[in-house]
Amino acid sequence: SSAAAQDLAIVRLLQNRPAEAERTLGPWLDRPGAVPAAIARAYARALETRGELAGALTALSRAEPGSDVGVIGQRMRIELLLDRPDRALVALGPSPPPAELRRLAAVAALGDLDRQVSGTAPAAELGRALELARARAEHLSPRERRYLGLLEGSVLLRQGQPQKAERLVAQLGDASDDLAGALEALRARAAYAAEEYDRAYRLASAGLARASGEQGEREALREIAGMSLLATAAQAHQQGLAARASEAVRRAARFLPADSPDAQLAEAVLAHAAGKRAAAERALRRVPVTHSPELLANLGILAEEAGDARAALDYFRRYLGRNGRNARRVKRWVEVKQALLELEQER
Repeated sequence: SSAAAQDLAIVRLLQNRPAEAERTLGPWLDRPGAVPAAIARAYARALETRGELAGALTALSRAEPGSDVGVIGQRMRIELLLDRPDRALVALGPSPPPAELRRLAAVAALGDLDRQVSGTAPAAELGRALELARARAEHLSPRERRYLGLLEGSVLLRQGQPQKAERLVAQLGDASDDLAGALEALRARAAYAAEEYDRAYRLASAGLARASGEQGEREALREIAGMSLLATAAQAHQQGLAARASEAVRRAARFLPADSPDAQLAEAVLAHAAGKRAAAERALRRVPVTHSPELLANLGILAEEAGDARAALDYFRRYLGRNGRNARRVKRWVEVKQALLELEQER
């Protein structure tokens, strides 16, 4: 019977003999169509013990319709082991989870939110994922709830609400656990998003001065420190403070990789402002053309200064296609330059 086969298979698994457990279940699994849930679960455990997680999911998919909660829970757990929380939620279905699965459902919702925050999900999808995770937060551990708070702060930043993100960070307090580095990075990112570049730099520097934090978190803090200094350099450049702008770019280079496109772009702007056209062009040529629309604008300026109006016009048109931050002003320039070129052609 299926019950006897299951019992024997479980004994084999307890004896750390998954291959024999699989052979015991073989006659049931060789049959076409669905198999009893107990058999599917036992076979899936045998495969999971051998590290064959994909095969375990296939075995569970053969369970009879209306399978017990154990099949659903096992599928969810394996999907989480495979780092696929979104599929774990699909396995659960839209209905409220039964008591036995509430903990798994909460972890899956948290993992799915983490996945979406780390990706490029639209703001609306992030909002839905956050709402689901918060609704199930009572079944998370204290550490997991703190992590949920950090993710919520990241969502608020993506939604353009840096002040609200900062208030949330303040409520989380100063972490002394393994989330300390992530908390510091979020606080610095919020200040940067609020265009408080000096404070963002100070927060990132303070975080780097501490020994705690994973490598990824420290890299995030270094990037925030460097980008904050570049933003300070841009402000100084606009105010005509060339020495201050150059010093900020020099300091930023200590935090950003040597081949950082942002650092190269800032170097080009400063070189151009100092009248060093060749150095500016060399720096711009080192920046991937896909990095920023502002690269195209700067290349257009250099082409115009070199007397190549057609090349300048091409760069500025591409800049408009990328919707750069000075698109309105550049559009007027393009219209004027295009009219002048047409007049020259008619002569």
